[in-house]
Amino acid sequence: MGHREVTDSEIRLRRANADVSGGPGGGLGQEMSLFKHSDFLKFWSADSISFFGSQFSALAIPWVAVTALGADPSQMGILGALSLLAFPLFGLFVGVWVDRNLRKRTMIVSNMGRALLLATIPAAAILGGLNMSLLYIVSFLVGHFRRSSTSLTRHTFLPSSKGPSW
Repeated sequence: MGHREVTDSEIRLRRANADVSGGPGGGLGQEMSLFKHSDFLKFWSADSISFFGSQFSALAIPWVAVTALGADPSQMGILGALSLLAFPLFGLFVGVWVDRNLRKRTMIVSNMGRALLLATIPAAAILGGLNMSLLYIVSFLVGHFRRSSTSLTRHTFLPSSKGPSW
């Protein structure tokens, strides 16, 4: 007795009220929506575009190696390994560096670095200088920016961007 079923329309994301005990969301607060926070929308939009670009480039680099350069299975294995190698080599060091520096700027620089590196592939193809060595270097550095810098920064930036209005 005394319990009633809560309807979906009554369930809302609420801001924690420090005056009322019960922890986050336990008190009466103002309704919140993440889509009303411009900082979160900017972050979410940019991160979504970056994620789509990462997935596209993870397919495009090996595709260029096979179709344009006729890469054999051993070269493809090296190419794939190089894209993954940066994280175990530099991940811990980059994680500490990211934690002590400006996260937003690091994310922007990492994404711009990946874009410039990826732009060297079509530029080299147009200029006639596309080869496996270039793909190896680009794959390693893009893997570093994607897995070490951007991924680590993303996970530390979101909690740190949470201001008093969240």
